[in-house]
Amino acid sequence: MGMYDDIVCKYPLPLPEDPKGYVQDRFQTKDLENLLNLYEIREDGTLWLYESEHVCTDVDPDGWPIVVEKNKRWSFVKTTRCISMYDYQRSNGDYDYSIEYEIVFIDGVIDEIKLIKFETFDNTIRKENDRMFIEELKLRKKFESTLRYRLIYRWYNKSIYKVSMWLNLFGNRLSSVSFKLHKFTV
Repeated sequence: MGMYDDIVCKYPLPLPEDPKGYVQDRFQTKDLENLLNLYEIREDGTLWLYESEHVCTDVDPDGWPIVVEKNKRWSFVKTTRCISMYDYQRSNGDYDYSIEYEIVFIDGVIDEIKLIKFETFDNTIRKENDRMFIEELKLRKKFESTLRYRLIYRWYNKSIYKVSMWLNLFGNRLSSVSFKLHKFTV
């Protein structure tokens, strides 16, 4: 999948005549730094980057570092390039959306915007699959709370897992030794 950057767009973007309930939110792009940065296209069409420092201040009782964000600031990005930004939204309405824009920046200001793709998908099947998945999770959770699971299946699963891990480790070692023998004999 790779890394990307997020873009919040406050600039009005072109949409089809009937956007079927699509609400512009946040986009992703792989055309900037790809460091999971947050960018913002402001109302005036300028591109800005959110910057901050992360400082470890302490450690929590579990040994995890407590990180605090300091020196928060927005900086203007003076770039001349064409970026592609896209979004896929799952909605509770009648449609899911896939949208893509191509934006040309000159010295950090929007020069041109093209709507490349705007697709709507009927989401009744996806919503039904989500509902069935949640029901299966509820049934699994209910089963895991039974005495039968806690006394039998949990220990059975753990033992099978450990045996399979040992077999996997043994197989990897055997494969490594066999490769070394083959290399030695050739």
